[in-house]
Amino acid sequence: MASTQEIRRLYNALINTGNVKYDVLPDGAAAKTLTAKNVAWTYGTWVEIKDALAANSWLVGIAISNPSDVNADYDIAIGTGAAESEAAIAEVPYYDGLIMLPYAIYIASGARVAGNCRSSSGVADTVACKIIIVTGL
Repeated sequence: MASTQEIRRLYNALINTGNVKYDVLPDGAAAKTLTAKNVAWTYGTWVEIKDALAANSWLVGIAISNPSDVNADYDIAIGTGAAESEAAIAEVPYYDGLIMLPYAIYIASGARVAGNCRSSSGVADTVACKIIIVTGL
């Protein structure tokens, strides 16, 4: 059962879309480089994308590019939480480009957002990552 806050946010998303603002993180900076662990299909260390969100936000997309090994398969995870205690909120496969999520994922104001990746190759492969959030709901 949805909480009152969730119902209010959904209502605003459907009715008051004039308040919606899309933002790309990290702000005005190069994409963050995510590095897989040198063991196949093992996630590497979390990399901070944003230290603290200024407002309640919704994760809606993940842009991924520049894989170090174009023949490897990759998964990318986006998480929230303090450094070294992040919890994944989304996981997507890499298919060269922008992935729009089938539904938005809520992230509370003040949350730290980070990303990490894993690859099929068994070496410390890298990919570049940015995220798209929506605010104003």
